[in-house]
Amino acid sequence: MKGSIKFACAAVGAIALYESLVDESLLRSVFLAEEPQKNQSSSSLTTTDATSEKIKSLPEYTKAQVAEHKTSSNGIWVTYKDGVYDITEFVGVHPGGDKILLAAGGAIDPFWRLYAIHDKEDIKEILEEYRIGTLKAGEYVAPSASGAKKKKKTKVKRHHHHPRKVVFVEEEEDDDEDEEEEEDDENADPYRNEPEREAVLKVNTQKAFNAETPPSILIDDFITPNEIFFVRNHLPVPVVDHKKYGLQITGIGVKDVKLTVEDLKTMFIHYSVITTMQCAGNRRSEMSAAKPVKGIEWTSGAIGTAEWTGVRLRDVLQYAGLDPEKCENNPKIRHVQFEGLDQDMTHTHYGGSIPIEKAIDLHGDVILAFQMNGSEIPRDHGFPIRVIVPGHVGARNVKWLGKIVVSSEESKSFWQQHDYKGLPPTTDIALLDPKKAASIQELPVQSSICEPQNDTSVDEDEGHVKVKGYAWSGGGRDIIRVDITADNGYNWIVSDLKKPVEQRPGRAWAWTPFKAEVKIPKEHNGSMRICSKAVDASYNVQPEHVESVWNPRGFLNNVWSCVNVTIKKSLDDEEEEADEE
Repeated sequence: MKGSIKFACAAVGAIALYESLVDESLLRSVFLAEEPQKNQSSSSLTTTDATSEKIKSLPEYTKAQVAEHKTSSNGIWVTYKDGVYDITEFVGVHPGGDKILLAAGGAIDPFWRLYAIHDKEDIKEILEEYRIGTLKAGEYVAPSASGAKKKKKTKVKRHHHHPRKVVFVEEEEDDDEDEEEEEDDENADPYRNEPEREAVLKVNTQKAFNAETPPSILIDDFITPNEIFFVRNHLPVPVVDHKKYGLQITGIGVKDVKLTVEDLKTMFIHYSVITTMQCAGNRRSEMSAAKPVKGIEWTSGAIGTAEWTGVRLRDVLQYAGLDPEKCENNPKIRHVQFEGLDQDMTHTHYGGSIPIEKAIDLHGDVILAFQMNGSEIPRDHGFPIRVIVPGHVGARNVKWLGKIVVSSEESKSFWQQHDYKGLPPTTDIALLDPKKAASIQELPVQSSICEPQNDTSVDEDEGHVKVKGYAWSGGGRDIIRVDITADNGYNWIVSDLKKPVEQRPGRAWAWTPFKAEVKIPKEHNGSMRICSKAVDASYNVQPEHVESVWNPRGFLNNVWSCVNVTIKKSLDDEEEEADEE
């Protein structure tokens, strides 16, 4: 057979398409040990009388029973709608690798909503072959089709009254009327209006909601899809009516101004910037493993890369009367503060600030964004306006932006004055005065191995271990090298760097994916410890030991990224050992 087709295998989170020089029926025969077939009947999940009878004869299970089956030792089960499936045998031949395990012991439905390429009849047929039972009555509730908002795309009308060049984009508007506001109830759950999230996210806290992208899918794409971009919330997600929204600008050297979303879109030139955003606590769990720290136990998925579109903060401040040329010699103008619309029960808002130099730098690329990856910014990520500060810690990229203040001081926000500080490596309370510590802005050089996962296994017969990960440095410093070692730094190999977009010196805002193949030594003790260390354009290098960067809040962990891999012996070796016994 000629030609190569791309076939999406029935599995959770398998983003990469599997290429094969066979047609779909032959690939199906490989997975299911069937003879190739053509023109098969419709999906078993759209049941015939025969399959209905078969399903009725299968045992019933509860979700709790399904949840007990997450490993190959006792079976890997998933559910789809009301069906229960044992996919243990399929895991080994899944082209998407360990991604399929993201749904182990749970429902596959949310993942198919995220990766809709799997939601096809032929894929459902394959899944149906693994059906072992049905969820007990009441365990599965079909999603309601009602309540979904209809969307229409409309072109924004061009305005000719303003002399600035305007770049227009398509935006989505709701056809539905605004929902009636809920009555104030001081006893109501402040998190009752949270947005829906994808089940694929690794949830660390529910209230406030904080979740990261599983490392196994983090670098499948250079641009992180909105649905799986990590979420860092400090307070409940506000409900913002963009038609009533107004961005306030005030402070030293500017006149008081209030701008609507439409004003921002039509009065200023639009810019797009591809930038990586990282939480200061990314990889905190590795630091806490060495010595306890306080904070959310992020692994390595509190990072992501997106293309943001909006208007320059510099242009907006100039519109409000700020003269960038005079800021340098004005000691009163030192910082630009940002206040979000999210607030707690005492009406305290989240906030942060950046130095004026970054805010007005033509090459700093700070924008007030209204789009994320070509779409309206999702609620979890700051709808309708979010300030994007490339190269700086995620905490300064304030979401749901409500106010901008030009000031002589940093933000008075708790999260600027008392948190997100580079504290010394001590537990002595007398030495932990956050006001004496500098606020975290630019982040240090970083790398992390995403594949293989820690404590996974590789067959000795493969001869090598494939390593993939990401590297990034704050302040626009490009990554020039990522080194890989499998013997604790005695020997190194240089990884291959993937740079799909051109980034100018000092403006390398986006991460650099890397990959390498590490040879499995002939003489090994059954395991390997593989580590990565990145080098940026200023020749900053990741430190080796976590003890050297430890701090009580677990911020800024950028030590070597290491994973332990078990090497499975070949069948020949196992047979030889058995014969010797």
